[in-house]
Amino acid sequence: MTTQRQVLITGGSRGIGFDLARWMLQRGDRVLVTGRSQPSLDQVARQQPGMETTVADASDADARRRLADEVAERMPDLDLLVQNAGIQRRVALAVDDAPWEERQVEIDTLLCGPVHLDHLLVPVMLAHGRPARLVQVTSGGAVVPQQFAPLYSAAKAALHHYVMVLRASLADTAIRVTDLMPPAVATGLGGSVGGAPLDDFGQTAMEGIDQGLDMVGFGPTADGPISQQVAEQQQLFEEFSNRFPVARYKLGTGQVAASTVTTTSAAPHGPERRSAVMRLSTSGRAATRGGQAGRHRAAAIQGRGEPVGRDTVFGSGTSIGRHHRAGRSGTSASQWGVGYRTVGLVVGPQRDPHLKIHEGPGARTGGRRTPLGLRNPAGVRVRRACDRK
Repeated sequence: MTTQRQVLITGGSRGIGFDLARWMLQRGDRVLVTGRSQPSLDQVARQQPGMETTVADASDADARRRLADEVAERMPDLDLLVQNAGIQRRVALAVDDAPWEERQVEIDTLLCGPVHLDHLLVPVMLAHGRPARLVQVTSGGAVVPQQFAPLYSAAKAALHHYVMVLRASLADTAIRVTDLMPPAVATGLGGSVGGAPLDDFGQTAMEGIDQGLDMVGFGPTADGPISQQVAEQQQLFEEFSNRFPVARYKLGTGQVAASTVTTTSAAPHGPERRSAVMRLSTSGRAATRGGQAGRHRAAAIQGRGEPVGRDTVFGSGTSIGRHHRAGRSGTSASQWGVGYRTVGLVVGPQRDPHLKIHEGPGARTGGRRTPLGLRNPAGVRVRRACDRK
């Protein structure tokens, strides 16, 4: 028996949002769409009996808060959030004399709106603990900016980068994130002439969402230079993320999982020192010696009891992590990945009882960079966290 999904689609009164809502309603989902105009939403309700509607302006912060409160009450088991609301001002920078308030509305709708609504609704989706999905509608203009729509392109580019970070931040939860990247589509937004057929794009988008794809494109955003650039960008993102551990969301709660656990302990010589065990929290493809990003999921090691690889090291929050093995130094972890899993770096006298600690050469170097890649201004001892005992 198929469970009816609870779906919220912003900007669902027309165009891509309406088409996706129609597809989902037809297959039995419970769908709530938003729009700025009550008459437009009334028309949607007449055209699609059973579709729920509510007025919400994506550019207005108070309206977003009211929407989140309404969704938490009407759809506490929200399964799918599609952030589609958008506007596009087609005007070249050299001749754009619109007041700033008009430009601000475009930025607020395209960027501030989805980021804020994610912030408000992710805790709702985490609370029920079931598999859920966030779909952010970006644009091919996020990769190749369009001179006729400069602010639109810039906002979509920012949203595209935000989606990459959001996906990594939710990797330890049941929520997955899809970047839906349309080309010009035959809608009222800007692709009425020469755009891809809306129905064809909608069907492709639905298939990609159902398959759980991280990125769904169509035509030029699915094949060719744009999709290739997106893939290369994701690879670089994963590789660079491996160097800087950050906090991530935890499964089933609106809280975050700390990737840096800081404690204090009395140093054998001198005053109390701060100590930290840091764990990486990104994912990537299988590593090769050619420098591809390693598929590290070491943030979940603690508490899961998985076997840990040998000696990948990633530095502290003040430096770029390095992989140190057989005398090699100054090499990014991904370049020597070969299946290693990133574990952590211990600074100071505190030791993780679950890890076997090995001294790193050149640990006492004052403000100089050690072979482990750590800039260590305090001159404390640096140890490598390697295999479990």
